[in-house]
Order: sequence, then structure tokens, then C-alpha cells
Amino acid sequence: MTQKQLKVAVYTRKSTEYGLEQEFNSLAAQREAAEAYIKSQKSEGWVLVGRSYDDGGISGGTMERPALKRILEDVEAGRVDIIVVYKVDRLTRSLSDFARIIDRLDEADASFVSVTQQFNTSNSMGRLTLNVLLSFAQFEREVTSERIRDKIEASRKRGMWMGGTVPLGYDNYDKKLIINEEEAKTILAIFDAYLEKGTVREALHTINYQGYRTKKQKGQRPGGLKFSEGHFYNILKNPLFIGKVRHNGKIFEGVHEPIIDMDTWGKVQNQIEENKVNRKIGKNFSYPSLLTGLLYTSDDERLSPSHCSKKGVRSRYYITKPTKPNQSPTSYPALQFEDAVRNTLINWLCDETEHQEPKYTSCRELRTSIAEEIKNGVPHKQKGHIQSLLKKVIISQTKISLTVNRSFLLTNDHMVDEKHLNIEIAVQIRKCTKHTKIVIPSGTQAIQKLDAKLITLIAKAHLWAKDLQSGKYSTMTELAKKHNVNKADLGKQVRLAYLSPDIITSIMEGRQPATLKATQLRKLSNLPIDWLEQRKLLHFI
Repeated sequence: MTQKQLKVAVYTRKSTEYGLEQEFNSLAAQREAAEAYIKSQKSEGWVLVGRSYDDGGISGGTMERPALKRILEDVEAGRVDIIVVYKVDRLTRSLSDFARIIDRLDEADASFVSVTQQFNTSNSMGRLTLNVLLSFAQFEREVTSERIRDKIEASRKRGMWMGGTVPLGYDNYDKKLIINEEEAKTILAIFDAYLEKGTVREALHTINYQGYRTKKQKGQRPGGLKFSEGHFYNILKNPLFIGKVRHNGKIFEGVHEPIIDMDTWGKVQNQIEENKVNRKIGKNFSYPSLLTGLLYTSDDERLSPSHCSKKGVRSRYYITKPTKPNQSPTSYPALQFEDAVRNTLINWLCDETEHQEPKYTSCRELRTSIAEEIKNGVPHKQKGHIQSLLKKVIISQTKISLTVNRSFLLTNDHMVDEKHLNIEIAVQIRKCTKHTKIVIPSGTQAIQKLDAKLITLIAKAHLWAKDLQSGKYSTMTELAKKHNVNKADLGKQVRLAYLSPDIITSIMEGRQPATLKATQLRKLSNLPIDWLEQRKLLHFI
């Protein structure tokens, strides 16, 4: 009877890349020993497959190894019956990984053999022996990792650089960082540009435009490239450049020389923190989303701000995150939400019946001031107050629930029993073709659409007033002739440049009274100078 042939493959592994460039390295030695063992089993029908399975420079503590994946795939495909390794720990150093490998071999009716450790995986004693060997292998790997971590931490505490990619501005001499004078100019330029421009984006554009580039690395690492935004920001936050080292979130005094002085470092860090606050409250945006981070559905699904532009008109929304493939997000119009929340907060702040306790009546002036800021303040200040007053906003099919942080109104001398107050706004949610419409009761809803004609009217008024003030046109007659406009009509329109800032903001955000139209405003001949009188005349109050 002809003996069945068994297809045998050799798997080799080495944890580090050191020595792999040699002609006869560790992988070759493992393979030579394994092939000799396979030849000794020729009488058992063992036949060596021609394909190589070598993982060089990869730890045995992970299953993410290209050669290991290939050999297991070949086992499952029936191309390999037996895996031969020099020692068990070449296959894996993890008990859990070993169990997964054995399961895959069992399913394919395959096995593996170690050249230097005689056992049979087909019986319980052989598996016990393997488990014991792997336990010690895993223990050795973990102890070695702990020893390396302890050494790195101890060295960091002493301010030593522990290798890796050499940072821009320094060279590596005998495992010590020495300043590279030419590259140090780039680091100084980056910090100076950020202090001058104030933002990473503008400073990054300046640095790249001026020809500064990343460090040229040895080997295959890319270098000499333009700076990315992330790389630029990491340089600004890296304490290495002030002579310190960071490890596990802690900062230690370094033994290398600093490139950046402490005064410049302090100014840069303060600017970074200020920009974080400005982004949170939307100070740098014309139309900040007032409820960012506060808005949730009744299913506790967070809504994020979004926007789109059509014909020069910018529309903002709050949208849900799709949870399934090909699922479209649900969008809610931002202005409807924000106007309802803003007006509800204003009414609550100004309602004395809601603040009858002495600790609240004493902060009447603060409440009035906050209500005025939310109503007529610039957008980023409105957002700052709303973000401080509200803890959470929940939208459901029938209501908007506001969780108000009452303690924001009190000084440290007062204690509040009920820190949070719930306020509800009745609404109706209606599904439309492309987005969701919110029907909000009178008193909390404001204008939902921008009036392009009104906005254009205000823009022209400011432009023409600027032309007259700068001397570009010496007389109203000259300006009217240039733009082919009746002189009297132009005079009325130029006066609109002196509308109060809060009225202009309301028009730009679409929150003007429904009765206010461009045709009415264009013909207005009795516009008062006093801002309060303007609000009364145009029905803003």
C-alpha cells in the first residue's frame, strides 16, 4: 500500500531586524535545522513544500505577521499538513494566540512539530507540555517588556533621550541630542510665525511658503517635505524644544540644550489655549453654532453642527450620525433650534417669578446683563453664555428639553439645592424630503430664512459710506452718478450703514421681524441716530 504523503512547511521568526542583513542569519539557521529534521522523517511520508514562511523583525506577541497569516491560510486550503518550527516560541509567545492557532490546525486536521522540543499535539500530554512551555515563553516576554519600560522611564526621569526618530532641530551623537544650528532656525521660525499670525493655519502657510521643510531622515523615512498641520501643532506643543522630555504625561528636565526660550514658549502656549476657547465659543466664525456639544436626541444620540451654501446663502443644520451603511443622517434646521432655545432662556432670565429666592434676586443685575447679551450681543458672546447656562438640550417628537445650570448665576457665597432646572418647549417634528422641519409655538420661534435683499441693502450701504468717508467720491452726486442711482434714494440708503450692530447681526442671521422688508427699509427717511429708537422704529423691541 502506498504511504500517504504529508506536505510539510517550515515557519521561522526573529523578533528584531538586527543581523538579518547577514548572508547566514537566524532565520536561515532555523530553516536549516528544520529542513534537516524533515529529511529524517522521509520514511513517514514527509515532503517539504517549496514556499518560504519567514517573519523577520516581528514580535511573537502578535498574530499580525504576514508569513504566519500565509501559512495558516495554506493550512486551511489543504496545501500544508504539518508546520515545523525550531522552537515553540518561534510560532507564538502568547497562550491565547496559541489556543487560536491550535483550533485552526485542528479544524484543518493539521498539526505542528518543534525540532528541539519533542511532543505530539494530538494527545493531552503533548498539549499540556506545550501549554507549560508557552506559559514560560509568555512570562519571559512580559518580564522583558516590563524591564524595558522601567529602563525607559528611569532614563526619561533623568532627562535622557531614549532614541527613536531624531527630532527636527537636533542631531543624534552617541545617543545624545545636539542642536543642529541650521534646523534650529526652522524651529525658531515656526514659533515666531505662530506668534505673529495667531493661528496654526496661517502660520503653517507662511512657513511652507518661505521654504522651510521637515527634517531629512536617513534610510526610507520621508523627509524634506512641507509641514502638515498636525506636525506643525506637535512642534508647538513639544517641551523637547525648551530642554525638557515628556513621558507618560509627565514633564522632566532634559540633559539637552533648549532651542526655544521660556518666554516665547509661554506666549505660544497661552495663544494655543486662547484659540481653543475661541473655537469652543465660535469667536472666529460669523455664524457659530450656539448649541455645539449640547444637543441630543431622545435616544441620547448626539447631534453635530453642519452647513451648506446655495447661491451665496449659508444654511446651518444639526445632524445625527448614521449608524448603518448607506443610511442618511437626519438634519434639523439650526436657526429654528437656536431661536427657540435663545428666546426661552431670555424669557426665563427675565421672569422674576422664576427667581424669587433671595439668592436669585440678588443676581438680578447679572441675569439682566446675560439676557441682553444673548438677545443683542455678538454671536460668539451669545454662544459663550448659552454654553455656560445649559448642560444639555434634548429634542424629541413633541418637545425640546433644556437642562439649565442654575449655579452659573450664583456666586461662591451661595449654595444651590437644585443645581439643574428642566425647561420644556412644546414642538412638532415633521419629516420633509431632505430634512426635518420643526414647528415651534409663537414666542419662541423667529425668522428662519435669510433675506438676501435685506442683506444686500445693508452691504451696499456700508460700501457706499466707506467710499464717501475715504474720499473716493467727493460728493453724493458723484457717487449716485457712478452707480446710476437717484441721489435722494442713495442718501436714504447710506444712512443704513449706521444701524445698530445688533440689528445688523439679526438681519445677517435671519432673525429680523417678519414685517421688516428691503423695500420698506430702502425708503426710510427718518432713521434715528439713537440705537434704542432704531430698535423701536423697526419693531425689534
